Amino acid sequence: MTAFFERSGDVFQPNDFCRGPWNHESLHGRAVAGLLAYGVEAFSPGEGWQIARLTVDMFRLAPFKPTTLRTRLLRDGNRIRSVEAALEIEGVEVARASGLILLASDVPPTSWGGSAEPVPAPELGTPGPEGEGPFGDHRDAWEIRQVRAEGEHDPSVAWLRMAHPFIEGEATTPFVRTAAAADYANPHSNRSEPRQAFINADMTLHLFRYPTAEWLGFQVAAHDSQGGIAIGSCVVSDAEGPIGRSTVATIANDRARMRAASVSVR
Repeated sequence: MTAFFERSGDVFQPNDFCRGPWNHESLHGRAVAGLLAYGVEAFSPGEGWQIARLTVDMFRLAPFKPTTLRTRLLRDGNRIRSVEAALEIEGVEVARASGLILLASDVPPTSWGGSAEPVPAPELGTPGPEGEGPFGDHRDAWEIRQVRAEGEHDPSVAWLRMAHPFIEGEATTPFVRTAAAADYANPHSNRSEPRQAFINADMTLHLFRYPTAEWLGFQVAAHDSQGGIAIGSCVVSDAEGPIGRSTVATIANDRARMRAASVSVR
């Protein structure tokens, strides 16, 4: 199997690309988000409609096992659709998502970025192969290139590309590709040493347009924390400029800190 998942009706068999970084017998957050996005997108009417928001709640560790996708349409309006999706593993719900699908229309001329000029791109550097790398990520499921501002130690921008199809035998849509990558806002906005200090319990992706190519840029927009809770946010872009934002709510990864302290004592 060369894709992230193989589908049989409502049940999806994960491949090694889906294994998580915290526990290799669990599903990666990107796999969870991408599969829920796949379910939400099935309710999009198509041309003229845009999935403007996807919120994913990751409230249980998702075991690396066959996963059932449940979806339902909550509201079918003339301009707004609301969709709910959930993942179940061995009869237990492990994650849930809500999606908001909007009908596009003309931009009012008084709005920011109205009909005059496109929204300018942030200082992302060159996307894709021109960045540093390539770096494989989690069994080569993703290609990652990093861009560092002059004089900066940490990368200010990361470019990601999904290296395999998401569902076996199906073309991966721009929305699913973006939703799966959006979980990267956690390690990028909450970067720390010696190991990732925060684990995200959710991910919210807002999009005002879909990407036009496979490479997606993540530029840290904010990181705020207190009492072991942090909120991180990244601007998400393609080569033409911003397409939206990914925001994560996270909790302190105390176990990793304790393991690191134990190793340092030795």
